[in-house]
Amino acid sequence: MDLDFRKLDLDLDKVKYLKAWRLAFERDTDDKRIDWCVFNEKNYTFVVTDKNKIVAGYSFIKRRINLFPYFAFVANNMFVIPSYQGFHLNVKLAKYAFQNFPVEEALLFGAPRKNVVPFHKRAGWKIEKPNLIFTCEINKLNLKNDLIQKKSNISCFKLDKYNKNKISLNIPKDDNKIRFVQDNSYINWRFNSHPYSQERSYSIVSISSYSYVIYSIYKPLKQLNILLSSFASSKDENLLLNFLIKLSKEKGAEVFRFLNNSDFVSETYKTIIDKSSCEEYFLIRKCMGERSINIYKDNFPEFIFDLGDNDSY
Repeated sequence: MDLDFRKLDLDLDKVKYLKAWRLAFERDTDDKRIDWCVFNEKNYTFVVTDKNKIVAGYSFIKRRINLFPYFAFVANNMFVIPSYQGFHLNVKLAKYAFQNFPVEEALLFGAPRKNVVPFHKRAGWKIEKPNLIFTCEINKLNLKNDLIQKKSNISCFKLDKYNKNKISLNIPKDDNKIRFVQDNSYINWRFNSHPYSQERSYSIVSISSYSYVIYSIYKPLKQLNILLSSFASSKDENLLLNFLIKLSKEKGAEVFRFLNNSDFVSETYKTIIDKSSCEEYFLIRKCMGERSINIYKDNFPEFIFDLGDNDSY
């Protein structure tokens, strides 16, 4: 083998990368999604080549965060083609990527499947205690009708109208949790440019720039997914969750689904989890850069990760 580790060249490598992807995952139906999530300016992909062939790849999406070092990279795709597995290329490529990011300081995050968590541990990632995805049947939930009133200042619209409505999404003030900054550029790329945006029907319901939920209604599974959320108060959270329960019933959704985090505190939330099943959702993190390591080595803040921070939804 004549292996070379380098950054993906978007001008020269697209065809070779797609060929390697199809070999690794044994499917050829992902071209539009790969074009969207890998072949874009937000993405940094590192590859292993053997002569003129790509044999492994590891991709990260660059994100802004609210605390030092103000940038993060979210791992979103990793593969090694079958004939090159068993040579620890995944670990070697991960370590190469860590040494060749385009910034000196950053935090790295990811949400891998359970079966690849051991690889991430070997590569130097810190494995967080698993979070939980809650899934609840809508018919088990009762609305608090006094919270759903015509006079409430809730707005709801498809995300393809996002720019027309000229709203901005803010993060809580004076917060000591690590959060992704949901700027217009990211929202438009993540949801409006997604190749499956129409069938997933990405929408937003909001009370203010600090209280909102971005969600999808996936009709084949009759499922409403909470993808991103922020609440200025438990009152706002109650209002928005009850609104979404009501909307789910109106739209024919049978399942309510979201990733748990400490932002959820309301009585409505407690009612939902009491009637939900749950599954583990693994989160990983890594500090990159001497200053970041020193700041967070003894006390790493909680980081808020939603389903929408993973490009699978």
